Amino acid sequence: MAGEDIIMMTQGELKKLHIVKKAIDKAITQAEAARIVEITTRQVRRIIKRIRLQGDKGIIHKSRGRPSNRALPERIKDKALKFQAMETVSGPIGKLFPGQSGQWGSLLAKSCCFSGR
Repeated sequence: MAGEDIIMMTQGELKKLHIVKKAIDKAITQAEAARIVEITTRQVRRIIKRIRLQGDKGIIHKSRGRPSNRALPERIKDKALKFQAMETVSGPIGKLFPGQSGQWGSLLAKSCCFSGR
């Protein structure tokens, strides 16, 4: 135990690691492992390769801790939150959806934020 790092994993990753290790030990086939953890056999082979190279931490998703590629920039998020916080919507949007800022705020905010302003 001395000199080993602590690896944080989700329950799903722990289950996947347990099943993939069974596949590595040939207790079950790779196809059975894929069915159990609901991934493809190709993914099982890739995970086995990573576990052999990196150890148990090879099971952890590589994007963990990184921002999503689909995340909105902070300035757009701030603009959307300000828009949603307004009690009433004014201007052309207010005429389209009078008194609906709470219900339509987040939907409208995203479309309004991309107006190029």
